[in-house]
Amino acid sequence: MSRKLFLLLFACCALFASAQQAKVLSQQPLSRWNVGTANFSGITPIGGNRYALVSDKEPDDGFFVFRIDQNPETGVVEAVYLESFNGVAPETRNAKGLSYRDGEGIAYLPSQNTIWISDEREQQIVEHAMDGTLTGRRLQIPEIFSKNNIYHNNGFEALCYDAHSSQFWTTTESALRSDGQLAGKENPGASPMLRLQSFGEDLLPSSQYAYRMDAGETKFFGKTYIYGVPALCALPDGRLLVMEREGIFPEDQLGSRCNIKIFEINPAEGHQIDSDVKLSTLDPNRFLTKRLIATWTTRLIIVQNNLANYEGMCLGIRLNDGRQTVLCINDSQASMGRGPVHLRDYIRVVVLP
Repeated sequence: MSRKLFLLLFACCALFASAQQAKVLSQQPLSRWNVGTANFSGITPIGGNRYALVSDKEPDDGFFVFRIDQNPETGVVEAVYLESFNGVAPETRNAKGLSYRDGEGIAYLPSQNTIWISDEREQQIVEHAMDGTLTGRRLQIPEIFSKNNIYHNNGFEALCYDAHSSQFWTTTESALRSDGQLAGKENPGASPMLRLQSFGEDLLPSSQYAYRMDAGETKFFGKTYIYGVPALCALPDGRLLVMEREGIFPEDQLGSRCNIKIFEINPAEGHQIDSDVKLSTLDPNRFLTKRLIATWTTRLIIVQNNLANYEGMCLGIRLNDGRQTVLCINDSQASMGRGPVHLRDYIRVVVLP
């Protein structure tokens, strides 16, 4: 074989490998391990096989601690154990006795051995000690992300910590009011524009990037329609995974479906922006470049009910062959529904190429 032909084949193989998508394993119900139902909205590794999960409707502010065992050859989840709930009584509870805070995203800060949780209602990201108590520290949120500048229930939902760059990353679920309309009946085919914001361990804002979501796939929006970014996950080399979720829920629930896409981005190769930049007039080339690595759809139809509204993801184990796994969890709204037509709590593994 000539040198030129060898180099050509090598380049083609490298291009094919880079274009490969991740392997999406079958979702597994947490009830298999007698884990009770909740409103899980975020997950983060805290060392070994232990993970902290946040649920957005609990009487106290805090997080659950789980042990999750994966098969080192396949990545399949083999066991899930609930260790504890670590929390503190909130300042305010609603009429149902639940914390007024809306905990959505969760991240672990190794240098301080603390847990950070994003509060979508108040647009704050606060620190908890490992026993669940609040330390009083919080990230210094730029004014552009204030609760007056978000659409209702479309604030901070995604949160992760990148050990490679020693930075937190977050974004709003959908566009800020100043950056455009929400996707939905009044704005079909929209591609919401988001601001990806990082913070250093000094708790100060660091860098900001523009991110454009795909256009939604549906033309039928049902009774309830949700479309946004519910989760971020930092990879060991500084790249990030972004989960885009589209949920369509008709009034009678039958025909409901949830579309999930996971993209890979690299902020180090992107263009930083300022808060005063209008995303509607920003050069398209200054938005982060993204690459689709995984996608799946769950449904509720007459012959099938695997509907799952995924809201959290984090790094799982690295397999014996070197591949990295990602754990994804869904929010069942505490098993919303009744009889056979109800949501279930699932965990799903994605094996990166």
